[in-house]
Amino acid sequence: MPSTNWSGQRAGNKLPDGGAAGQVLTKVSNNAYDVDWAPPASGPGANRAYSEVPVGAGQNFVLASAPNPPESLQLFWNGVLQHQGVGLDYTLAGNEITMAEMVGEGDPFVAFYNY
Repeated sequence: MPSTNWSGQRAGNKLPDGGAAGQVLTKVSNNAYDVDWAPPASGPGANRAYSEVPVGAGQNFVLASAPNPPESLQLFWNGVLQHQGVGLDYTLAGNEITMAEMVGEGDPFVAFYNY
């Protein structure tokens, strides 16, 4: 089944049609919106953290586990997907997140990732 590219779309996004029993949505490129159905992974990175609230304050936070692969981390601040990398929204070293800006106390801040 070909991948479904969600690039540029915002409200009203739908999941790709299809997906057999037991399949999961999987990122198929570096674009966060390019996903398709696939069998669940096994081995390193086979587990998934859903809606984890990173521990910390200000600009420094820690996840319960190190994302594996690191690119699997989807970090949302005030409902907006943050971008990983030097000069972007945050950097990641193991399970430690350093934000480019201060996260306000009480701001919605959640992470989804494989480990």
